Amino acid sequence: MSLDFVDLFESLAEHGNAPEDGCSLFGVGYDSEFQQLESKYLVERFARGGSAEKFVIGPFGSGKTHFLRQLMETGRNRNCVTAEIKLNKNLDYSQGLVVYQEIARQVRAPGTENHGLQSLLLEALRRITEKAEAAGLPADGILDGWIAALDDQDLPLSSFTRVLKRGIQDHLTGEVEGFQAAMRWLSGEVTDRPLSRSLGESPVSTSELRIHAHHARLCLYKFIRYAGFAGTIVGFDEAEQGIDVEKKKKTKIFSQLLAEINSIIDLKGGSALIVYAITPDIMTKINAEMPMLAQRLADPGENRGFFDGNVLAPRIDLTRRPDPVDELTRIGARLVELFFEKVADADRTRSAEALGAVRPIAEEVERQEQSSSSRRDMVRRTCTLLVTEYRSGSPSASIDSGRHREAEV
Repeated sequence: MSLDFVDLFESLAEHGNAPEDGCSLFGVGYDSEFQQLESKYLVERFARGGSAEKFVIGPFGSGKTHFLRQLMETGRNRNCVTAEIKLNKNLDYSQGLVVYQEIARQVRAPGTENHGLQSLLLEALRRITEKAEAAGLPADGILDGWIAALDDQDLPLSSFTRVLKRGIQDHLTGEVEGFQAAMRWLSGEVTDRPLSRSLGESPVSTSELRIHAHHARLCLYKFIRYAGFAGTIVGFDEAEQGIDVEKKKKTKIFSQLLAEINSIIDLKGGSALIVYAITPDIMTKINAEMPMLAQRLADPGENRGFFDGNVLAPRIDLTRRPDPVDELTRIGARLVELFFEKVADADRTRSAEALGAVRPIAEEVERQEQSSSSRRDMVRRTCTLLVTEYRSGSPSASIDSGRHREAEV
């Protein structure tokens, strides 16, 4: 996938936020952990049809979004479908159908830039057809058999299977309106009476919405694997905003999280990895207000956490930083290397000078922001220095003056 590296570095300089694509290019500090996650879940467990959930914990600016996006990028390289959900105040996690609808809007097939359930389905059909033709087999016959076998996949909602089959058949026969109607219903418009009746289904009642949404998510995960993808990674970013609500609703959300964990564990043939990014205070509230959920998320013993080498631990605590300055220096150094490697008008004669400026910046950032949130500040300062001082034609400046200006960003 093509990246505009000038745009990438300018965006990082302005905000320090992880880009949707390209995080693996400058992700440092968790190399072995990503390799373990990839091997254990995206390869081994997904191949068995198994699923899991993880909670990435860290304060604002600690790299949670980067961690999620690098994991999803790794997943797409492993033929996984991904969906990133901003679980902020605009998305009520206690409303299961709303969450499902957002997942359906955000699903993204590997090798594509498009999002949405329709795009995912069309990519699946394209792959099946291409594979059949490459093998010298009749694509129409292969597709017919594949559609018929949907009945044998034991999806939790029979209505999901019926509408899915009808939608695929309408697409193959050129019935555009029928296909679009099916995609809308499958994407969560299940309370729309005219739409449901046009598909031969009854609208889902208010009392059935919660269980329907829950089962629809499981249907989606199982269908994605049946469609030939390795599995699904769903990342709930900014989850603390959607979870940190008034007490009654929060209790409902915690109960729902526990139910989701149980269902994911019991899901057979779904191959889904669900990852929540939360701040430490939410973990504290879970410990205090929902002991059953806290127990499920606890490490299995002292020194048996994720960063102790136990990839199976449900919590990934980004606040653990044995050498903060070294960590920040490696982040800055990787950004410098990437800049001079990829930016066409980078002044490559000064690459050693830029690299030498990294550790002083790291030391200054750590003095000013002694927490794991300093990762974002390090990215901003390093990228600001690079795009303003180290492109051909930019005003020459000494390392010290460059550092001084950066400190004022």
